[in-house]
Amino acid sequence: MFFLQFRKNTIRTRLTASYILLLGCMLVIFDTYLYTQIGWLQVAQSLESISKATEHLLTLMLFSCPFILLIVGFGGLFFAERVLRPINRIIHTAQAIGPNDFTQRIGDRGSTDEIGRLSITMDKMLDRLQEAFEHERRFTADVSHELRTPLTVIKGRLGVTLSQSRSVEEYESTLRELQGDVDSLIRLTNRLLFLARLEQSESEYQFSLTNIDLSDLLEILVEQIQPTAEIKNITISINIEPSLYIAGNSDHLTRMFLNLLDNAIKYTNREGQITVRAHGERGLAKVTVTNTGKGIEAEHLPHLFERFYRVESDRSRDTGGSGLGLAIAHEIVRLHRGSIHVTSQPNRLTTFTVQLPS
Repeated sequence: MFFLQFRKNTIRTRLTASYILLLGCMLVIFDTYLYTQIGWLQVAQSLESISKATEHLLTLMLFSCPFILLIVGFGGLFFAERVLRPINRIIHTAQAIGPNDFTQRIGDRGSTDEIGRLSITMDKMLDRLQEAFEHERRFTADVSHELRTPLTVIKGRLGVTLSQSRSVEEYESTLRELQGDVDSLIRLTNRLLFLARLEQSESEYQFSLTNIDLSDLLEILVEQIQPTAEIKNITISINIEPSLYIAGNSDHLTRMFLNLLDNAIKYTNREGQITVRAHGERGLAKVTVTNTGKGIEAEHLPHLFERFYRVESDRSRDTGGSGLGLAIAHEIVRLHRGSIHVTSQPNRLTTFTVQLPS
């Protein structure tokens, strides 16, 4: 039997010996040529150093665990705070929104993760809510502003009429006048409702577009208002390019152009002149309605398309104006992705220009 002793007690030799020992291998020495067993080689190594190293490592791990737990805990709190910060911002924004304040926004536009997309979606939802409430508030203000006075007048006239006995003719005269006032209120209410629908977003308001020959439409409308113009001896001249096609809503465009032509007749002096022109220009259909007359002062021009704006209140009411016609025209043009503007030379002429995509 043979015993083998290593000369150097190095880490390499110890690992080699330990590996052989743990596998429980015993080397059997054979005669290379005779294939007969001639002896044994047995290798052994003390495990004391390995046991000490294992105990040291275990002690180190036990003492390190509290520090590792602290680091993991504080790291978890830090990352959780970063993750929950956008959610807290969403909660605070939602709590800050009130019935009279829809201006709060989350404003997280830089992030592209799920929280960032949620913030952007909620901001867009708040934009739509704010727009809807503004439309409702504006409609309520318009109704109270414009209907209160005529209703008060009607009530007062009824009270005066009923305060004492009157003849049948007087009652009939009063009722006819009241009927005219009620008809005016109905027209005003219909205009308010129509304007409220127009001011809704295109996704909420069904706005169907078809291919329209604008040239034919304008010629028909001019022919339609010709009898009204003849009452004041107004001359209407047209210069309309043929076959001018656009994508639009025929009913709304008819309403818009009739409003412009009706205003031109109302505010043109007797024996005045109205000119209607239409032609294509760089992918646009350009229509101008020009009338002679008093004109409009420069300070009024920026406000003409505002709701209920009147250059001369008494004159407008005498001519039946409600201050909504141009506001409706502006909304119709906006929904057609076009533009409308006005120029005027006081005491000479006024020109309304409408541009629509062709």
